[in-house]
Amino acid sequence: PDPPEDHFEAQVAEALAAIGRGELRKVVLARRVRLGLSSPPPLASVLRQLHRAEPSSTVFAWGRRTSWFVGATPELVVARAGRQVLAAPLAGTARRPAAPDPSALATTAAALLGSPKERAEHQAVVEAIAQALARHCPRLVVPEAPSPVVLRHVVHLGTRLEGWLPNRPPEALPDALDLLAAVHPTPAVAGVPTELALGVVGRLEAGSRGPYAGPVGWVDAKGDGQFWLGIRSMVLEGPEVVAFAGAGIVAGSTPRAELAETAAKLDTALFGLGLRAEDLLGASHGPAPMRDSG
Repeated sequence: PDPPEDHFEAQVAEALAAIGRGELRKVVLARRVRLGLSSPPPLASVLRQLHRAEPSSTVFAWGRRTSWFVGATPELVVARAGRQVLAAPLAGTARRPAAPDPSALATTAAALLGSPKERAEHQAVVEAIAQALARHCPRLVVPEAPSPVVLRHVVHLGTRLEGWLPNRPPEALPDALDLLAAVHPTPAVAGVPTELALGVVGRLEAGSRGPYAGPVGWVDAKGDGQFWLGIRSMVLEGPEVVAFAGAGIVAGSTPRAELAETAAKLDTALFGLGLRAEDLLGASHGPAPMRDSG
């Protein structure tokens, strides 16, 4: 673990103190787990495993030769297709029940939708993205309520925003990169207010995030494109692996619960290697209340 578990819990406690002083409402802190394998993992096998773990997510690999940033991200930052603009933020999280019981899953989703705290966290992300996109989209549709997004290990609250750019010549419209610059980093990976949260991240997190939580995607010559958050991800450097996970810290968070949350989120990336966070980090990182999508 990097930082060690007790250091990460201390970082969370310091962030909670800043929130308690009213300096900010939320901050997302990330941690890493470093692994040394006996040989470089086969990239194609890792990607197949990630797709098997999260078939509804976007599996990606970016890099060359023996250095790759890979993951299975569930979160669309922004996409443009002609005049149409889409965003699908996730925020608010519950651990998915371990047993394959549809009624338990329905209960979890209903509790998540009915939680004022989780709904408030989600709304903060949606409002930030909607405000940014509204500067470019004279027409923007934002659903009144989120929907549950079910993944292998967790359930998120998700909202699909759809907007339309002005009816102007293509060269006069913002391209996908312009739209990305308007919305990223979202409160799902930074915090609220954004600049203050980024300052706390820079002060508390040990080392750079590297590509983690950055945008991954493409843009073409017409300005169309798609960009996804580089979460549920890891960096492969030959036999060396660095897996990442983040947790949204808000009033009411606890250091131990946030530590367990990051372990649960690490499971998606580690599944690509045939591993589980619990096996690497110990049973103390088992189920705990979940907080956010980072």
